[in-house]
Amino acid sequence: DVARGALFKRMSTVVSSSVVIQLRNNDVILSGSGLLIGSNYVLTSSVWFNQYFQRTKENILKVYLKAAESTIIKRDALLITVSTIPELVTGVRKLLRDVTLPDTESVEDISRLCSIAVLQITGAALQCRDKRVLSKRPPLIASNNVYVRGTPFGDHLLRLFMNSVLVGCICGVCSDGVLFITDCVLPVGCEGAPVYCMTTHSLVGLVLSPISTKAGNPSGLSLCCSISTISSLIHREGYLSKVDVPRPPVLEQSGPVCGVVSVHTASGAWGTGVLIGADVIVTCAHVIRNETEPFTTEKRTGPECVVLYCSLPSQGLDLAILKIDDSVSPHRKDGHVMHNVPLPVTPSDHYSAGDAVAIISYGLVRPCDDNVGPLVTKGAISKVVYCDDIPVMIQTTAVVTGGSSGGILVNLNTGCPIGVVVSYAKDDTNNITYPRLNFCVPLSWIWPSLSDYLITRDPLVFQKLYNEQSGIKEIWQLSISQPSITSKL
Repeated sequence: DVARGALFKRMSTVVSSSVVIQLRNNDVILSGSGLLIGSNYVLTSSVWFNQYFQRTKENILKVYLKAAESTIIKRDALLITVSTIPELVTGVRKLLRDVTLPDTESVEDISRLCSIAVLQITGAALQCRDKRVLSKRPPLIASNNVYVRGTPFGDHLLRLFMNSVLVGCICGVCSDGVLFITDCVLPVGCEGAPVYCMTTHSLVGLVLSPISTKAGNPSGLSLCCSISTISSLIHREGYLSKVDVPRPPVLEQSGPVCGVVSVHTASGAWGTGVLIGADVIVTCAHVIRNETEPFTTEKRTGPECVVLYCSLPSQGLDLAILKIDDSVSPHRKDGHVMHNVPLPVTPSDHYSAGDAVAIISYGLVRPCDDNVGPLVTKGAISKVVYCDDIPVMIQTTAVVTGGSSGGILVNLNTGCPIGVVVSYAKDDTNNITYPRLNFCVPLSWIWPSLSDYLITRDPLVFQKLYNEQSGIKEIWQLSISQPSITSKL
């Protein structure tokens, strides 16, 4: 007991398992985030330092830990191992068909991204009050709220940014739970940071890398490795055999994917559609316009569709309504359509700026059986635009990417679907996209015609949609004239 008491006196107590790591290699200084395991081990993604790290005496590793609100401990550390996880490599290669990840031009780059580093802190043992690492973890489920305990900008201005809480949700689960995507806003320096479940505060993963589109624009999303994959590595390698790291849980890919289907065209493009009833799909006109061959709701295997309505280029609203044509192609049960049930409620007009919303769509990643399903991103309504007191545009802050066109907008306060995603904002002059500023058509605007069709099955009921108020086109083409204003900024 005396020896044990002396040990605890020598131990430094830290309040968070989230740490900051600094690497000095000659003139290069890099930093990222990491996770404290046990009393002296740290896990991190090696993507932020591996290309600069060399096993020479010039390498200096420092770990910063938070001992109190205003107290930071600095310790030396040694790199124990960098292990590439084969499951991560397989999953990342699939994602790279549709997205861009930083510095993944070669096989070595991909291996670096898919590696986890284990560091050992030297000196006296550490005692961490944060027990979230050891708690029971729930399965990964798309739409679950999460937060990242990371440090934006790494070791710069530690007292301002260390262990910031960055909130978002799990957008989708990839490769049987090996990877997941989140919409937490993660500045540089958060690579390697731990990801926690919002409701249970239990550990679910580590941040790997931000995701960009094929054009190189930021998507507003980040790629994470599930903690189950990392703990499997730890137990398999035996480096932390005496540390209580939970075994992998059973992972799921379920989530609120109600009424969402993928829409593919013969040219290879894809978008999203909202399933109404058993066989009617609402999507965007630009997804299927100018397509001369039949398009399907799942490439090569899904049922073909016929067009009931497609807005004209001269119109403001960008909408199309399709019907699944069972006479052309049998309704396959292995397609996305049969995996999603029709909308259980009618659209709601009860929404306003500030309401929490979610967008469910097949954005960013090409839909296929062996990859991520529909993504769920969360945000809020930033503005509702009216024409003659009728809502004709909903602007939101939920992330929208390529492929999200035709996705469903759900009001999280009521659970009701309220809109169809059309596009994100883009600065064509400077080729800059804004995934967190986007536009949706209120579903209530076309609901009367849809309701009539579901009863009568007469496609002529959609003819009235060609008659728009003159102001709608102005709004949707962003061409409303206004006086010139000189900015004082």
